[in-house]
Amino acid sequence: MDEMKQKIIAARRKGNNAEEMELLRLYLHENPDDSVRSLHLAEALRTLGRSEEAGRLLLSLPDRLNAGRYPPALALGVLYQQKCMPDEAERWFRKAAELNPGTGGTWALMGIFYMSVGQLDMAHAAFESGLQTKEGVDEAHVNLGNYYRAVADYSSACDHYREALRINPECPGAQHDLRGVSVKLFNRMPPSRPVRGGRTRLGERDSPNSFAPLGLAQIGGYATPR
Repeated sequence: MDEMKQKIIAARRKGNNAEEMELLRLYLHENPDDSVRSLHLAEALRTLGRSEEAGRLLLSLPDRLNAGRYPPALALGVLYQQKCMPDEAERWFRKAAELNPGTGGTWALMGIFYMSVGQLDMAHAAFESGLQTKEGVDEAHVNLGNYYRAVADYSSACDHYREALRINPECPGAQHDLRGVSVKLFNRMPPSRPVRGGRTRLGERDSPNSFAPLGLAQIGGYATPR
């Protein structure tokens, strides 16, 4: 059985969801009470587009799994988000946060959901909650950086990317995002220009509409559970 588990892990690392699904089915046929592997199977099914089957399986899992790092309630939120059912998605994201508020991934995925439906204040609140968890605080700063990038507050975005790198110099994506936002911030600096009398004055500040926020379809790289 250990050999089967190793095969399952290898398939997941390769990103071969179809192979992982088949191996998990074989494993669960012999070990039907392994709820954690059932959760993994539900995720493989969701990734393969078999959302109805994944949903039924997630709803059948015991409540004790909601104390884990990636609880079934959170997986259901992701599933309904994928199915474009925002009311159901929000209900399950909120339930996941209620059951396990100390998991950084819960707040990350909730915030990403709110960004996807344009509820920016709710997204900001979710990402801020991620700072209060014991894990993934660097990732919470990356998500806040991406939030501020989306609303064109590039200075605040830089601050959060820098804080993520201070906490974890290897934080995924933070260095790349910081460079990109630093360029945007530099480009927004008002130029000096000559005026009559030989003096110089600062150019007009950018109007609020001069730099439109990134569209939601352009927002990528949010930090999710490792």
